[in-house]
Amino acid sequence: MSDLDTTANADTFPGRSQPMESQLLCLLTHITHLRLEDDGRKETIARNPQHNHHHDPHHDELELGEGSSKDLKHYLVNAVDNHTDSFKHPKFYRMISSLLASQGRIDITLALAQKLGHVHYTISYYLSQEQYTKACEVLVAESSNVEGEKSGIWYEFAPTIMQHCPFALVTGMVRFRLPAKDTYLADATMGCSDSYFDDDGLPPDRLVRALDPEKLLPAFVQYDPSTNENKSHEHQVISLLESCIEVDGNRSKVVHNYYVSLLAKYDVARLRAFLESTA
Repeated sequence: MSDLDTTANADTFPGRSQPMESQLLCLLTHITHLRLEDDGRKETIARNPQHNHHHDPHHDELELGEGSSKDLKHYLVNAVDNHTDSFKHPKFYRMISSLLASQGRIDITLALAQKLGHVHYTISYYLSQEQYTKACEVLVAESSNVEGEKSGIWYEFAPTIMQHCPFALVTGMVRFRLPAKDTYLADATMGCSDSYFDDDGLPPDRLVRALDPEKLLPAFVQYDPSTNENKSHEHQVISLLESCIEVDGNRSKVVHNYYVSLLAKYDVARLRAFLESTA
């Protein structure tokens, strides 16, 4: 319990009795460990070809093995509600997660991660398992819970996900909107058109695209139209950048130049129309 003792210090659980909280966390860790060992024992016996249900006194327990695992997940999820601050503490969370992962209980680890809003862990796991669709679903679903200044999670994972499910990812980018004052558009130096700002030079109180297209360029260059999972021939990045320029009023030279280069490669007619409109 030395790790837990190190975790539980005077600053870890403000507003609570340290001795009582430490005891509760020690008990929680111990119960979790015992439950995992018990589940493991049941599964080992169940896999034994010599096992005979008629003569095994633990037959009834074995039948409940799966339910026991579900009970453990329910138990820990409820524990998060009762000890949210404790689970959010990095050391304690890592200890519980490592304990679960060491026993192969990834489903419970993911459940805790999602419960605590650890989107990074969840997406990283799915990507490591090459479950790109699930990783994209988590990123898009959690985007509404991610504050503007934390949108860096998109810039980190988008290059990888873009290679496997670009349509779903770009759709998520389009839908990820925040009040203008909370996005990169709040900085006038990003080159947004004057129509985006009021008389005081401030962005209006409306929802706009939350992601900076310049920071998404590493993801855009990974895109291949032939990988559209919806079988569409529409160039997803061109459509997105077109919206950034024509709807959001983005005037970044980097964004414009990249947009023009894509049109020159994929849609010459569209390029002519764009150049005429900006002449």
